[in-house]
Amino acid sequence: MHLLQFQLQRSIALRFLLLAALAFTAMLSPAMAAKEEKVLEVDAPAKVKPGTTGLLKAAGKGMRYFLRVPKRYDPNRGARLIVFLHGSSMNGLDYLRSFEAKKWCEDDILCCPNGENGNDPFGQCNFGFESGPLVADVTEEVQKALKVTITYVGGHSQGAFLTYSVILNYPDLYRGAFPMAGDCWMQNEPNLWEDKPDVLKKQREIPIAVIHGQADPVVAYSQGEHAYDCFRAMGWTKLRLFAPKNLNHMFMLAPIDEAIEWLDAMNGRIDPKLSVLSAKWSREGEWGWIGAAGRASKSGTMLARAAEDAATKAVPAITTALKGKPADWIPKWIEFWRIYGDTAAAKPLVTTYLAARATQRDAAAKLFNEAKATSAPARKTKPTKSSKNSATNPPTPTRAISPGSGFRKRSDPSRAARKWNGFLTRGGRTVRRFQKIDRIIGSAGTGRCHPLTDTLAGAEIPGQTPPPVNQNRQPSAATHRWDLPAAKREKSPDPRVPFSALRASHQTEREKPMSYELKKDQRGQFIFNLKAANGEVILSSESYAQKASAEAGIASVRTNGPNDASYERKTSSANQPYFVLKAQNGQVIGRSEMYSSTTARDSGIKSVQTNCTSTAVKDLT
Repeated sequence: MHLLQFQLQRSIALRFLLLAALAFTAMLSPAMAAKEEKVLEVDAPAKVKPGTTGLLKAAGKGMRYFLRVPKRYDPNRGARLIVFLHGSSMNGLDYLRSFEAKKWCEDDILCCPNGENGNDPFGQCNFGFESGPLVADVTEEVQKALKVTITYVGGHSQGAFLTYSVILNYPDLYRGAFPMAGDCWMQNEPNLWEDKPDVLKKQREIPIAVIHGQADPVVAYSQGEHAYDCFRAMGWTKLRLFAPKNLNHMFMLAPIDEAIEWLDAMNGRIDPKLSVLSAKWSREGEWGWIGAAGRASKSGTMLARAAEDAATKAVPAITTALKGKPADWIPKWIEFWRIYGDTAAAKPLVTTYLAARATQRDAAAKLFNEAKATSAPARKTKPTKSSKNSATNPPTPTRAISPGSGFRKRSDPSRAARKWNGFLTRGGRTVRRFQKIDRIIGSAGTGRCHPLTDTLAGAEIPGQTPPPVNQNRQPSAATHRWDLPAAKREKSPDPRVPFSALRASHQTEREKPMSYELKKDQRGQFIFNLKAANGEVILSSESYAQKASAEAGIASVRTNGPNDASYERKTSSANQPYFVLKAQNGQVIGRSEMYSSTTARDSGIKSVQTNCTSTAVKDLT
């Protein structure tokens, strides 16, 4: 009897533990958190009834998205709209159900688009080259169909990268952002709009809550820090970094609710809680948040005044610091700018700084290019006919770095044609400037940057590809990137190492059986093809609005091409095999032609793997 009782108790205990484990696993994974009930497809947002979720296809460009209207939605009062962008190989419904499981945003309209790369809206989807404009179209469609009081956009992993793009390119649509586990790369960094002060002013009004776990094994924490520093360097005052020490890549463990509450505070939407939050922020020295919340709130006059008083007290110390060495005052200035930049007390200093920065921009870019040209290491090659009679074969001069092309209005008819390299084409090669040019030359000459100025004074290198998302690289306390000594740069596989990509090749075309051909298509967009020795095209790129982005795409082929896992073997609707080359973040770099058999397709993949590292580029632009 005792034995039977013991076995029964053990059986019950094991079942309880199993159920608990399954529940905990579901809590961690967005995919497992999704409910199984059928989601009906409707043809208009207005047809989604309160308390239900519908699957829609945007009227404009046709992006699929899931829309949940809250139970208590009142068309007279309206509701907040949360647009959330899913991670790699996921879908919008997975994340929508995760929000519901965590009871986040229960009274909000939830809009979760599906990446356009994927056939099953309930299966694996990925965002791609046209995702930025498509997400903007979806957002506008929902805003017009329902009464929306305010719109925030967020994203996880792949969706976080896209989040930075949509807020910078469409600042009129969003009043807050909360990207988690992402980064803003060289095509969508805020400094690319420096020549468009009106647009930059709109962008700076968007509060950004950067979320990134320090234990993230998928997207390195240093990438979240880099994104945060990019916005700090451009004077963002409504900026916050949520960096839980033990948080990994798990979306459902992230402080999403806290981040949204902070966005509400920056937009003056939490008056009852504002006094409590402000008391906490004052102890942390975050007077910028207090001032922003006070100015946005109907009852925040005293808070705004307190922030002004704090700025007045901080001005003498930073004024003294600005007289010192750039390596000492730059980190202090950037943090001062973030906290006090919107105050009247700081305005004279900010105005002086921006004027000096604008004056020195062109000179800084020129000196950087000169330093870059003299710092590029020489490459030893076999003697060729062209170099046989000379002791040295000087490298081809590298092209000058130019500022970004800036922002195009959404009314621009060419908007749909703009292609997205990495996550969006935005100007290409740029120098992140700051006030003292000597630090730029110093960084170029030594290969090591200041802990903060590597973000402020580094450069986007022609031909440099954005780094892969899945990095094993550990965050560095000294610098977020380009932190390898010069002696190790040559052999480093890390595409962030700058000057190895700048070497001019001394090989002749005879020594390069394959080459890249860079040209313009009929629409004036930049494309490239990878050609075999017989001239046959074996890989074709997407279209790019900027030449520098096409060059970065070529570099990305060189980086990802040798890896077999980077190829997706597919079959067309006409039952013809072909393949797609993707970066480690899931973004498409190039596509093959259609093949007559899978054997021929696999041979094409092997040909690209073997020869994609070619440095020969035939420029036909």
